[in-house]
Amino acid sequence: MTECSLQKYLARRGCRFLPLLLLALVVTVSAVLNYLNIRSHANQMALHYAEGISQLLLNTRTWNAQHGGVYVPITAKDQPNPYLQIPHRDLVSQEGLRLTMINPAYMTRQIGEITRRQTGLVIHIFSRQPLNPLNAADPWELASLDALEQGGKNWRLDLQRDAEGAVFRYMIPLRVEESCLTCHARDGYQLGESRGGISLTFPAEPHFAILRSQKMMMFFGHLLGFLVVGAVLTLLLNRLRQQWRAMEKVLSEQEKTIAQRTLKLERSNAELRDFAQIASHDLQEPLRTIVSFGNRLLLKHSAQLDDKGRDYLRRIEKAATRMGHLIQDLLDYSRVASQEQKLTPVDLNALLREVLEDLEQRRKECDGRVEIASLGSVNADRNQLHRLFLNLIGNALKFHQEGVRPLVRVSRQELGNGRVRLLVEDNGIGFDEKYLDRIFRPFQRLHLRGQYPGTGMGLAICKKIVENHHGELYARSQPGEGTTFTIILPRWEP
Repeated sequence: MTECSLQKYLARRGCRFLPLLLLALVVTVSAVLNYLNIRSHANQMALHYAEGISQLLLNTRTWNAQHGGVYVPITAKDQPNPYLQIPHRDLVSQEGLRLTMINPAYMTRQIGEITRRQTGLVIHIFSRQPLNPLNAADPWELASLDALEQGGKNWRLDLQRDAEGAVFRYMIPLRVEESCLTCHARDGYQLGESRGGISLTFPAEPHFAILRSQKMMMFFGHLLGFLVVGAVLTLLLNRLRQQWRAMEKVLSEQEKTIAQRTLKLERSNAELRDFAQIASHDLQEPLRTIVSFGNRLLLKHSAQLDDKGRDYLRRIEKAATRMGHLIQDLLDYSRVASQEQKLTPVDLNALLREVLEDLEQRRKECDGRVEIASLGSVNADRNQLHRLFLNLIGNALKFHQEGVRPLVRVSRQELGNGRVRLLVEDNGIGFDEKYLDRIFRPFQRLHLRGQYPGTGMGLAICKKIVENHHGELYARSQPGEGTTFTIILPRWEP
């Protein structure tokens, strides 16, 4: 967006509605994606639940089969299994107690009856060719068994609706094992084949209810984010709109006389500095609020959040802190660009000693060495020149090669026309010179944030400082061979 089109946009009464509409769209999409993710968690919880129950049943059946069945007293409830045709199905103890064998299938049905009465979980053992009609498979079980036999997963989980509401249905196949052949070899069973399976049917609502609080937290979090960011955007647009109006008024009045234009220009620069400070304060205050409330949530309500919720809060705090650094760097850039220069003779060697004192901790951390030649003096703004060398030498120490002791050299070369060339050379990681047009732009980085700290404003501020002195700043580098920054400034002559 050009400066002219930006002015036209800010001049509209509804200039704030488009950003708010885009923000609402982003928040809505994020909320929908988070909601779908939470719903998928319910399916995962149901799957883990069903896997635990089915594994317990399989272990119980295996134990029964390995012991050749379990004998229990014959009662009205535990009658001999008419579908189990083996010679030793029924026995009589020495005391005359009549016993009957409970095989794995019979035991599974009895466990299913108890579980259904107590928890509502329906356990059904089924077969393609059942001896017992109670073991007949329903259409879903047959279809699931066919699908599993064609390859892929060894289980199936579906969400269905019945007369009582939403239910999960889970099924695993049962394969013939060596212990099964003791009773079923005469029925034509073959080792390893799938004759049937076990299905579980249980209500879905308890699993969805567990995640209901997470959905509420997610929706309220998105709403809070929309309100906070929307307020910041509205405030920023209002400030920009007021500033553009003030600047237009100043520019229209400057056309009267040269003296008036000079006066209005100074006033505009002062207003620009004030605006940057006000905008910085107004933007950082909501960020501090976000960090503060994020800390309170983690300290006081951490137990109500899951790991992902706590991770989201930590990311919010980290992003807000980074935005605070960006705003501060932007304010520093604005000050360098607009503040009045105070040119005085500057002893560069004395200035560099102060810079190295400020970088003492960083030099110790990387065991860096800085060599400074006789630099003489230049005519410059001392504070801005201090910031210039602080950024350049600091970058040289920060972007060093692993396993190589950092070395930085600062030297001077005399040029004609009352100017000098200052060189800052290092043996760091360097960069490809195809990025030369990017490194001096604001917020431009050649590395990921996780690799090296910073906001990408350091070299932009350096460039602005040198331009304020009517000088030149450029770089020469190769990957792995270090970087040389060249600064051309006016020479001081007594």
